[in-house]
Amino acid sequence: MAKVVNGSLPFTPSVEYSKYVEHSNIKEYETDKKMRILWQDIRAKDIYDFCCREFGEENVVSFIVHLDELNPHAHAVIVPITKDGRLSAKDMFGGNDMNQARTRMRELHSRLAEVNEKYGLERGDDITITGAKHKSTETYRRELADECRTLSNEVGMKKTLLSGLNRCITKAETKIKALQTMVSNLEKAEAEKQATIAELEDYMKNHLGDAVEIMAKITATRKEHWDVRDKLNDKKVKLAQAKLQLDELLKNTSHIEARNREIKADFEKTAVSYQQQMINKIWAQAGMKALAEIADIYPRMTSIHDSSLFDGSFAMDFINQGDKIIYCAMYLYVCYINEATNFAESQGGGGSDTKDWGREKDEDEIEWIRRCLRQATRMVKPRKGKGPSR
Repeated sequence: MAKVVNGSLPFTPSVEYSKYVEHSNIKEYETDKKMRILWQDIRAKDIYDFCCREFGEENVVSFIVHLDELNPHAHAVIVPITKDGRLSAKDMFGGNDMNQARTRMRELHSRLAEVNEKYGLERGDDITITGAKHKSTETYRRELADECRTLSNEVGMKKTLLSGLNRCITKAETKIKALQTMVSNLEKAEAEKQATIAELEDYMKNHLGDAVEIMAKITATRKEHWDVRDKLNDKKVKLAQAKLQLDELLKNTSHIEARNREIKADFEKTAVSYQQQMINKIWAQAGMKALAEIADIYPRMTSIHDSSLFDGSFAMDFINQGDKIIYCAMYLYVCYINEATNFAESQGGGGSDTKDWGREKDEDEIEWIRRCLRQATRMVKPRKGKGPSR
């Protein structure tokens, strides 16, 4: 049985318990101590004990807990060695036919549901009862990838639209400032004309000059005043229109920015789901590759202690550094070469030549994943005398 020692779970000498907090994208699990304690000290141990009961503790060669993704989960690598010492996935996981295999898997899920019940998780309804149709994993991955591309394109279009709106807003603001200056100057000119007319009328009233000349000046000034007032009214109308236009632009910009935030949130959620599917796909190929090597090596072992046959094998590398290999392979899968190199080096790896790295035009996806795994295995192998970076 597993027990907690200094915050880790030392299940067996070959089992690694890790949480990749240094590469975490889900900060909630960094701050939510209750969630971490629940998984680290309680639930992970229960799931591990369940695996040991179901498959035999000696067959659980790796049990890695991840708290760094959308949902906390564990990856268990199990070698299907039967009670009589045979290596048989069919006897352990399958059955004589597909119906028996389905029955066994349903029963396994039901027993696991009993373990999870105290954590508030309920057993899902059997699809033979609900009639639910499930998409294939590949179809789901393809739909996630398409959704990522669609959302990414929409974000790009919204950015272009926002850029155009921002240019229009800048022009509208410049126009408003110019009109406000014109209105201010015309209001001053109007006030000056009104003051001049009042002064001339006062001269006329008090007989302080030639009446004909004063009247001519009053007439001319009134005409200038009317011209100024017409211009002022025109600029005020244009200023009001410019302000309405700016308000509309700002409103549109606000709506688009809000929609952009929604799209980005959807994109991040979809991207996390796609990343998880990608990791699951790589884990599956890694597990198959490791089991194939075990199936080849196991019959040649003279005793259960004859482990030297596994020296230098992918199976042993996967047991010891499976999570590191998977993460590095994920970066290589999406051709993030710098990220893969930085990750490998941060874990004490010696790196490897990644010049011209990329998927061949007609390369089968499974072969591409396996090549990523081979490259990742080389990259994370520790340099002599160097341990993981702290």
